[in-house]
Amino acid sequence: MNERVLIFIFLFISHLNLNIYAQEIPVHISATDTYQFIDELANEKIFSVNSCIKPYTRKEIVDVLILADSLREKLSLRQKKELDAYILEFTGVNVQRTKKKMSLWRLIPPELYYSGKNSSVIIRPTYSINYSVKRNGAPFYQTGGGAELLFYKGIVSAYASLTDNYFKREILNKPGYLFSGLGGNYKYNEGGRLGGDFSEMRGGVTINWKWGRIGFVKDHIQWGDNNFGGLIFAGQNPSFPMLVLHSQPFKWLTIDYVHGWLVSEVIDSSSSYYSKPGWFRGVYQPKYIAANMISFRPWKQLSVSIGNSIIYSDTPVQLVYLIPILFYKAVDHTLSHGIDNQNSQIFLNISSRNIKHTHLYGSVFIDEFSIRRITDPDRYNFFGYKLGGTLSNWPIKDLALDLEGTVIYPMVYKHRVASLTFATNKYNLGYFMGDNSFDFHTRIRYNPLPYLFAEIHYEYAVHGDEIDYINNIDIDRHSLIQNKTWERHLISGRLSYRPVIGLKVFAEVMYSQIKGFDNGGRTAQEYLDLYSPSSYQGKNLFLNFGFRLGL
Repeated sequence: MNERVLIFIFLFISHLNLNIYAQEIPVHISATDTYQFIDELANEKIFSVNSCIKPYTRKEIVDVLILADSLREKLSLRQKKELDAYILEFTGVNVQRTKKKMSLWRLIPPELYYSGKNSSVIIRPTYSINYSVKRNGAPFYQTGGGAELLFYKGIVSAYASLTDNYFKREILNKPGYLFSGLGGNYKYNEGGRLGGDFSEMRGGVTINWKWGRIGFVKDHIQWGDNNFGGLIFAGQNPSFPMLVLHSQPFKWLTIDYVHGWLVSEVIDSSSSYYSKPGWFRGVYQPKYIAANMISFRPWKQLSVSIGNSIIYSDTPVQLVYLIPILFYKAVDHTLSHGIDNQNSQIFLNISSRNIKHTHLYGSVFIDEFSIRRITDPDRYNFFGYKLGGTLSNWPIKDLALDLEGTVIYPMVYKHRVASLTFATNKYNLGYFMGDNSFDFHTRIRYNPLPYLFAEIHYEYAVHGDEIDYINNIDIDRHSLIQNKTWERHLISGRLSYRPVIGLKVFAEVMYSQIKGFDNGGRTAQEYLDLYSPSSYQGKNLFLNFGFRLGL
């Protein structure tokens, strides 16, 4: 299907007589303080949210903040002050100053804000630095600088965000590394600088109406409730362009859908050519993803989400995969009849805040499933699951406890066809630990004063054999972590503070111990190099500090 047809559909929808609902611009998933504050109030039953699907839009955040403001008597003094700051940040309204609009200019942090009838524009610079000092080792750091533009006019919302990232000496999230953090397409040692750098361009345009939105965006998404990384979509891969649809026709029903244009990084020999002798023009095989998640809310504080996805390649965009509510595996049986199928997945998420102060959640990701494997003790389905929970403001106010464990069996996210893996630019779209892995996190968070955060975090993670996905009868006979190849213990203490809107400073002490194991014809050091940055291998003590501006 020609992509120009999609543009025509989008422009046609934009001319429909729809109710005006702007500000449907996503708030990036890296805004963890904002998301944790919303989760905290949801745990107190101030409002309900579908935390399975992120990012939230500015409008969604404003809606729950306004609802919380109407129930101020249920909030603590600290929560009220933080609520006022978030309302000012997302609406430009100072609640404590007779709801006056903020000025057009703000110097700390710098921002230009304009608001008119059914329209507004925000322009602001962004910058971050994370400096790491290692005991008995060379320091390294990461910086990110750029700017973003937010625009609303009538039913149209648009945004653009450009960040240039530089990693001095140490790159922490290459493809295959078992580390959380945003990945990118690096240029190594550019201009003689030791390290790597990449630019991340995000943005999009959406058309909005009372109960939904549709648009084209290039961004990160996160599906699956979590505190330490989504099982379904984690959002740590380079952003990719996608058609997005969000619809909530009833309070108890939400439909989310994406169709994405992924980057296979697999050369298509039939389309590649020499433009002239010695000049090879490589062309990648096309690769796409279609995914949906339908969320039901049988009770106000209980959400059950069911969805599926398909990775497909070696074909133009298929119209049938633009239908947002289909079961794509069944469609693939028709389109790929008599030939090798595409790569499909099924997922489930359950989130419960029925008990006040408590959030319990779980996700399941099924990559390949057979009923026969259930009855055969020597065969295994390709699936992963995550279980977790948060207890906040009980029995001690301003204190929260997070617990989360993730188990991923061998072969999940993989495929025997290189252009059909659950990845883009060789970065896994799912959980950062990949297949054949287990990890456990526990964290205590303390928020004693407005905008002041303290936490202690412990993680244990282990990875098993690296098994190649080859087409043979034994591919489903690998149990979970038959042999350890890599192991991590990590404990950290972190302090952060938001002195003004849009500015966050932090300091962290972190101890990590990462080991490799001789196994499967590879040495322990080979596994360490495969999964870990060199600065983190072995036993290490770090002091990390820095700030984030406008992010």
